[in-house]
Amino acid sequence: MAVKLDQDLRDRLRALGQAKRRAPHWLMVEAIRLYVEREEEEAREREIVRERLAQYDATGEYIDNEDMMAWLLSLGTDKELPEPPVRVDPEVPRRRGRAARTPRTR
Repeated sequence: MAVKLDQDLRDRLRALGQAKRRAPHWLMVEAIRLYVEREEEEAREREIVRERLAQYDATGEYIDNEDMMAWLLSLGTDKELPEPPVRVDPEVPRRRGRAARTPRTR
């Protein structure tokens, strides 16, 4: 593989490499590795969101944000609350007969 860089970027990469006592090649490999890891993590997170949306569309079950926040804030205190209740959205059964929502992707 080859990467074509304009002269300005090449100069900046060399200067950064000298400052960090690393070869420009090492800096490029590190930057690419970090980028790929970030993109893979975002893809995993998008898949989790799709799965959760499908679960919600199938059951209508959810936990209210205010209930969840109150519970989280109580953890580790002497007044810990019980886990928040699972609620059911009454609108979900009415939507089931309609076309399923498609999650948006970037």
